[in-house]
Amino acid sequence: MIKKKNTDKADLLELIELENGDVVLRRAESDEKPIVSISFSSESNDNMQDLKMHVARSMVDAAISTYQSAMQIQLDESSPVLH
Repeated sequence: MIKKKNTDKADLLELIELENGDVVLRRAESDEKPIVSISFSSESNDNMQDLKMHVARSMVDAAISTYQSAMQIQLDESSPVLH
């Protein structure tokens, strides 16, 4: 489970594998559409074996990190510079 800074139950995210084999990131205990969906090919599934959730978690972690960095750059660029 992935926790955002605010630990309100509505803010908890979970990474789960669906019956069809897709891995999704969604709000915990929610029937809403997933935030992210990852589909691996049959060949990838065969090669990863038991590492599927670890790989999916790493992908989501990398995406969150990239997003946070991009947002920080955007914030820095929009902040006025005082001299």
